[in-house]
Amino acid sequence: MPHFDYACLALIDISASLDIKLRRLLNACIRYIFQLPSDAALRPYYTRLDWLLSSQRRDYFLNILTFKVLNGLCPDYISNLYHWTGNEVRRSARIAGGAPTIEVPFADSSTLKSGFFIRAANAWNALPAQLRSSGSLASFKSLLGYYLRRHHNAQ
Repeated sequence: MPHFDYACLALIDISASLDIKLRRLLNACIRYIFQLPSDAALRPYYTRLDWLLSSQRRDYFLNILTFKVLNGLCPDYISNLYHWTGNEVRRSARIAGGAPTIEVPFADSSTLKSGFFIRAANAWNALPAQLRSSGSLASFKSLLGYYLRRHHNAQ
């Protein structure tokens, strides 16, 4: 999976047609691994391999980067790209059960709405509060992977 994961955050705002192409490529990998016909259902094989869809993989790494930034685990040059101040990250017991949420800035164009920061804020805020308030990076990664796989299987 490293070929799909490499620089996946640079592909955060790709078009729907490019996302379909990535998904088809990932499906072709599964068909090759298991020697499946082209009309085989792939969901059980994603589960067997413990793989996420391409869009979910991007969300996985985006949320990991957001967790690292919020917890001071990133170098300054990455943290400075987020431009988050104390007013934008709320750590209140009244908001989402004590888990940090991020205010999503107003975006007046579709280009801004699909931008990195707004996508990161929306993806982070969509996570359950228990997941956002994980104590360590290792537990966050584990819970996030489980959450995304369960979310995928529910669809």
